Amino acid sequence: MTTCTQFRDRLRRFYADAPNGFHLCYRTDQEKVIRDALLVQYLYGDPLSVPADHTPLVESSMREALETLPGKGSAEYITWLMRVGTAFGFAPSTAPLLIQLLLRLGHHTHEEIVTELDSLEMPLAIPAFVFAAKHRKHLVNGEYGDDGDAMARKAVWALGKLRRTDTNSGEAEAALCELAELKDRKVARYATSMLKRGEC
Repeated sequence: MTTCTQFRDRLRRFYADAPNGFHLCYRTDQEKVIRDALLVQYLYGDPLSVPADHTPLVESSMREALETLPGKGSAEYITWLMRVGTAFGFAPSTAPLLIQLLLRLGHHTHEEIVTELDSLEMPLAIPAFVFAAKHRKHLVNGEYGDDGDAMARKAVWALGKLRRTDTNSGEAEAALCELAELKDRKVARYATSMLKRGEC
Protein backbone atom coordinates (compact mmCIF):
# COMPACT_ATOMS: atom_id res chain seq x y z
CA MET A 1 0.00 0.00 0.00
CA THR A 2 1.30 3.45 -0.92
CA THR A 3 1.70 5.81 2.02
CA CYS A 4 1.09 9.57 1.87
CA THR A 5 4.84 10.18 2.17
CA GLN A 6 5.58 7.84 -0.74
CA PHE A 7 2.85 9.48 -2.81
CA ARG A 8 4.28 12.97 -2.21
CA ASP A 9 7.85 11.85 -2.90
CA ARG A 10 6.82 10.14 -6.12
CA LEU A 11 4.78 13.13 -7.23
CA ARG A 12 7.82 15.36 -6.72
CA ARG A 13 9.94 12.91 -8.70
CA PHE A 14 7.26 12.76 -11.38
CA TYR A 15 7.21 16.49 -12.03
CA ALA A 16 11.04 16.59 -11.83
CA ASP A 17 11.54 13.70 -14.28
CA ALA A 18 8.56 14.16 -16.61
CA PRO A 19 9.75 14.34 -20.22
CA ASN A 20 9.76 17.76 -21.82
CA GLY A 21 6.38 18.46 -23.38
CA PHE A 22 4.53 15.87 -21.30
CA HIS A 23 1.21 17.14 -19.98
CA LEU A 24 -1.47 15.57 -17.83
CA CYS A 25 -4.21 16.94 -20.04
CA TYR A 26 -5.46 14.78 -22.91
CA ARG A 27 -7.46 15.15 -26.10
CA THR A 28 -8.39 11.55 -26.89
CA ASP A 29 -9.39 8.46 -24.91
CA GLN A 30 -6.12 6.81 -25.96
CA GLU A 31 -4.10 9.71 -24.53
CA LYS A 32 -6.07 9.42 -21.28
CA VAL A 33 -5.22 5.71 -20.99
CA ILE A 34 -1.52 6.45 -21.57
CA ARG A 35 -1.53 9.32 -19.10
CA ASP A 36 -3.28 7.32 -16.39
CA ALA A 37 -0.87 4.42 -16.89
CA LEU A 38 2.10 6.78 -16.43
CA LEU A 39 0.54 8.24 -13.29
CA VAL A 40 0.01 4.79 -11.83
CA GLN A 41 3.59 3.83 -12.64
CA TYR A 42 5.08 6.95 -11.06
CA LEU A 43 2.79 7.42 -8.08
CA TYR A 44 2.07 3.84 -7.05
CA GLY A 45 4.82 1.77 -8.63
CA ASP A 46 2.58 -1.26 -9.07
CA PRO A 47 -0.92 -1.30 -10.59
CA LEU A 48 -1.94 -3.73 -7.84
CA SER A 49 -1.22 -1.06 -5.21
CA VAL A 50 -3.54 1.54 -6.73
CA PRO A 51 -6.26 2.41 -4.18
CA ALA A 52 -9.92 2.46 -5.10
CA ASP A 53 -10.06 6.00 -3.70
CA HIS A 54 -7.21 8.45 -4.31
CA THR A 55 -8.85 11.12 -2.15
CA PRO A 56 -6.90 10.59 1.11
CA LEU A 57 -3.55 10.81 -0.67
CA VAL A 58 -4.54 13.84 -2.74
CA GLU A 59 -5.98 15.65 0.30
CA SER A 60 -2.92 14.91 2.43
CA SER A 61 -0.68 16.29 -0.32
CA MET A 62 -2.84 19.40 -0.64
CA ARG A 63 -2.55 20.06 3.10
CA GLU A 64 1.22 19.78 2.85
CA ALA A 65 1.23 22.11 -0.16
CA LEU A 66 -0.71 24.72 1.81
CA GLU A 67 1.86 24.53 4.59
CA THR A 68 4.77 25.02 2.19
CA LEU A 69 3.42 28.14 0.46
CA PRO A 70 5.18 30.27 -0.65
CA GLY A 71 8.25 28.06 -0.28
CA LYS A 72 10.72 27.24 -3.00
CA GLY A 73 9.28 24.81 -5.53
CA SER A 74 5.82 24.88 -3.95
CA ALA A 75 4.17 26.56 -6.95
CA GLU A 76 5.38 23.87 -9.34
CA TYR A 77 4.42 21.13 -6.90
CA ILE A 78 0.89 22.52 -6.58
CA THR A 79 0.57 22.73 -10.37
CA TRP A 80 1.34 19.04 -10.73
CA LEU A 81 -0.79 18.13 -7.72
CA MET A 82 -3.76 19.90 -9.31
CA ARG A 83 -3.20 18.00 -12.53
CA VAL A 84 -3.09 14.69 -10.68
CA GLY A 85 -6.27 15.60 -8.79
CA THR A 86 -7.96 16.53 -12.05
CA ALA A 87 -6.89 13.22 -13.57
CA PHE A 88 -8.27 11.14 -10.71
CA GLY A 89 -11.15 13.48 -9.86
CA PHE A 90 -11.56 15.70 -6.81
CA ALA A 91 -14.00 14.39 -4.21
CA PRO A 92 -16.49 16.80 -2.57
CA SER A 93 -14.53 16.49 0.68
CA THR A 94 -11.63 18.21 -1.07
CA ALA A 95 -13.59 21.45 -1.60
CA PRO A 96 -12.43 23.20 1.62
CA LEU A 97 -8.80 22.56 0.67
CA LEU A 98 -9.36 23.78 -2.87
CA ILE A 99 -10.94 26.94 -1.45
CA GLN A 100 -7.94 27.51 0.82
CA LEU A 101 -5.61 27.17 -2.16
CA LEU A 102 -7.73 29.54 -4.20
CA LEU A 103 -7.39 32.22 -1.53
CA ARG A 104 -3.60 31.90 -1.33
CA LEU A 105 -0.91 33.53 -3.44
CA GLY A 106 2.34 31.82 -4.38
CA HIS A 107 1.06 29.44 -7.06
CA HIS A 108 -0.41 29.63 -10.54
CA THR A 109 -3.40 27.30 -10.49
CA HIS A 110 -6.19 29.66 -9.42
CA GLU A 111 -8.11 29.35 -12.67
CA GLU A 112 -7.89 25.54 -12.54
CA ILE A 113 -9.15 25.57 -8.95
CA VAL A 114 -12.19 27.64 -9.97
CA THR A 115 -12.88 25.06 -12.68
CA GLU A 116 -12.67 22.16 -10.21
CA LEU A 117 -14.87 23.91 -7.63
CA ASP A 118 -17.40 24.64 -10.36
CA SER A 119 -17.52 20.94 -11.25
CA LEU A 120 -18.23 20.05 -7.61
CA GLU A 121 -21.26 22.43 -7.59
CA MET A 122 -21.11 23.18 -3.87
CA PRO A 123 -22.64 26.36 -2.35
CA LEU A 124 -19.73 26.29 0.11
CA ALA A 125 -17.60 27.76 -2.70
CA ILE A 126 -19.78 30.84 -3.35
CA PRO A 127 -17.62 33.28 -1.30
CA ALA A 128 -14.52 31.87 -3.00
CA PHE A 129 -16.00 32.50 -6.46
CA VAL A 130 -16.74 36.09 -5.45
CA PHE A 131 -13.19 36.50 -4.15
CA ALA A 132 -11.71 35.10 -7.36
CA ALA A 133 -13.75 37.46 -9.52
CA LYS A 134 -13.01 40.51 -7.36
CA HIS A 135 -9.27 39.84 -7.15
CA ARG A 136 -8.72 38.37 -10.59
CA LYS A 137 -5.71 40.54 -11.41
CA HIS A 138 -3.92 39.75 -8.13
CA LEU A 139 -4.41 35.99 -8.19
CA VAL A 140 -3.23 35.08 -11.67
CA ASN A 141 0.30 34.80 -12.98
CA GLY A 142 0.60 38.29 -14.42
CA GLU A 143 4.04 37.72 -15.92
CA TYR A 144 2.33 36.03 -18.87
CA GLY A 145 0.02 38.97 -19.46
CA ASP A 146 -2.99 37.22 -17.91
CA ASP A 147 -5.34 39.67 -16.20
CA GLY A 148 -7.54 36.96 -14.74
CA ASP A 149 -10.36 37.57 -17.20
CA ALA A 150 -10.93 33.87 -17.94
CA MET A 151 -10.89 33.00 -14.25
CA ALA A 152 -13.40 35.76 -13.43
CA ARG A 153 -15.71 34.59 -16.21
CA LYS A 154 -15.53 31.01 -14.91
CA ALA A 155 -16.27 32.19 -11.37
CA VAL A 156 -19.33 34.12 -12.55
CA TRP A 157 -20.44 31.13 -14.61
CA ALA A 158 -20.12 28.88 -11.54
CA LEU A 159 -22.27 31.29 -9.54
CA GLY A 160 -24.86 31.28 -12.32
CA LYS A 161 -24.93 27.49 -12.31
CA LEU A 162 -25.46 27.40 -8.54
CA ARG A 163 -28.19 30.01 -8.91
CA ARG A 164 -30.00 27.66 -11.30
CA THR A 165 -29.41 24.33 -9.55
CA ASP A 166 -29.07 25.00 -5.82
CA THR A 167 -32.31 24.83 -3.84
CA ASN A 168 -31.10 27.76 -1.74
CA SER A 169 -30.11 29.91 -4.71
CA GLY A 170 -30.50 33.25 -2.90
CA GLU A 171 -26.83 33.29 -1.84
CA ALA A 172 -25.61 32.78 -5.39
CA GLU A 173 -27.95 35.49 -6.69
CA ALA A 174 -26.78 37.90 -3.98
CA ALA A 175 -23.18 37.16 -4.95
CA LEU A 176 -23.91 37.95 -8.60
CA CYS A 177 -25.66 41.20 -7.59
CA GLU A 178 -22.60 42.16 -5.55
CA LEU A 179 -20.30 41.53 -8.52
CA ALA A 180 -22.62 43.46 -10.83
CA GLU A 181 -21.94 46.58 -8.74
CA LEU A 182 -18.14 46.35 -8.94
CA LYS A 183 -16.01 49.15 -10.32
CA ASP A 184 -14.28 46.46 -12.37
CA ARG A 185 -16.55 46.90 -15.37
CA LYS A 186 -15.54 43.66 -17.06
CA VAL A 187 -16.58 41.53 -14.07
CA ALA A 188 -19.66 43.69 -13.51
CA ARG A 189 -20.69 43.12 -17.11
CA TYR A 190 -20.30 39.35 -16.77
CA ALA A 191 -22.38 39.29 -13.58
CA THR A 192 -25.08 41.53 -15.04
CA SER A 193 -25.33 39.35 -18.12
CA MET A 194 -25.59 36.22 -15.95
CA LEU A 195 -28.39 37.78 -13.92
CA LYS A 196 -30.34 38.87 -17.00
CA ARG A 197 -29.70 36.12 -19.54
CA GLY A 198 -28.08 33.26 -17.64
CA GLU A 199 -24.81 33.58 -19.55
CA CYS A 200 -21.66 35.71 -19.53
